[in-house]
Amino acid sequence: MNSGVLLNGFLSFVILLVLHLLIRRFIRVQREILLLFMLFLLIPLLYFTILAIKSAEPLTNLTAVAAVYFSLALVYLQTYPVLTVEIPSFKILRLVYRQKGITETEIIASMKDDKELFDAKVEELEKDSLVRRCQDGRYELSGSGRTLANLFILYRSLLGTQWGQG
Repeated sequence: MNSGVLLNGFLSFVILLVLHLLIRRFIRVQREILLLFMLFLLIPLLYFTILAIKSAEPLTNLTAVAAVYFSLALVYLQTYPVLTVEIPSFKILRLVYRQKGITETEIIASMKDDKELFDAKVEELEKDSLVRRCQDGRYELSGSGRTLANLFILYRSLLGTQWGQG
């Protein structure tokens, strides 16, 4: 693998990352998970497939560029939720940073009444049509939500991780 392969894979990712940041900044997207899927997985897959068919470039080079790109894209997709929603770990870090020292009791007290973490996630899942609210107020998984949940369950079982464990 030469430096051109690494550079092309990296630049491919950076171009889509900048595009995603511009879309996120200036356009209100209702189904963000779908946008991420299309922008970082589906469109590049089609692009690299067409390039492999039409290009005179050796297939090994294109495959290597695609591997670099998809490695970066998958890492971004895995970390993206952490960057967009205030998760408990980052909230604790922010509390400790702002107060230059805080007791465990103070941390627990500030986290107890933090309903916004839950509300933001439920709202995001509804917008992305992964869950739906029933008339009686309960939530149910949609078909795509069930598929995603099954993938996570499979992934966690492969890792040997039980529910409620990290």
